[in-house]
Amino acid sequence: MAFKLSLHISITMKRLFCFLLLLTVVHHSFSQDVHIEFSVHYENMYNDFLDTVSEVPFLDITYRNETARDIYFNKIGGNSCYPSFVSTSSLNIPHEVDESGDCHKMMTFNHSDYSEDFIVEIGTVWVALDRTQRTDEEFMMNFINDDLFNMYNWKELEEEQNCYIKSSEADLNLIFLKAGESYTSSYNLMAFYINKGTFTFKLSSLYKQNIIIRNCWNNSDKQYSQVEISLPEKINQYHRYDGDFTVKETTL
Repeated sequence: MAFKLSLHISITMKRLFCFLLLLTVVHHSFSQDVHIEFSVHYENMYNDFLDTVSEVPFLDITYRNETARDIYFNKIGGNSCYPSFVSTSSLNIPHEVDESGDCHKMMTFNHSDYSEDFIVEIGTVWVALDRTQRTDEEFMMNFINDDLFNMYNWKELEEEQNCYIKSSEADLNLIFLKAGESYTSSYNLMAFYINKGTFTFKLSSLYKQNIIIRNCWNNSDKQYSQVEISLPEKINQYHRYDGDFTVKETTL
């Protein structure tokens, strides 16, 4: 009787072990990707736009390598701690503002307040879209992009020597992650706060994780054209990541 009970317990333990092992394998198979998390934190610091100490919001972009190998891919958002916007052909801010010694203060108080609900798509550059716009078709960018471009452009010129993030991706704007490693970059959102409105930050649908774009001279057309170049399959021990991203968005 004791032998049968011991044999039954042994079989039960083996089945339980196999079940737990199966759960581990299944969990591991569904975790083989890169997680990108957008989040917002605040820092109490001097705000030169408002000329006072205040709570300044920052966007954190955290990358987590859940794969089993060392990988690399194009970074999101750029190497500067300030967002990089492309201005449209029509600027909200008068030309004479640019020549003023108090340019940043004039920019703060000489533009429209935006109450719209925006989606901010982040790739190589940042673009603010209202909810009716899409990035896979032609559209007129909202004027808020001009205000954000001008405000952050002034900040870049003022603090260029201190602002750039020191990391291993260098000039190509790449991010390198060892297996299981995470990395966070932060971006100043004060201009968003000043412009008001609601902003949902997300990964751009135009973002390409393994392609860089270069301007190359075309001898036949006698002009520069954009050429897409695939990143190498491997840089040192880091493999180019061609898999999926799990993305968590956030709102300011």
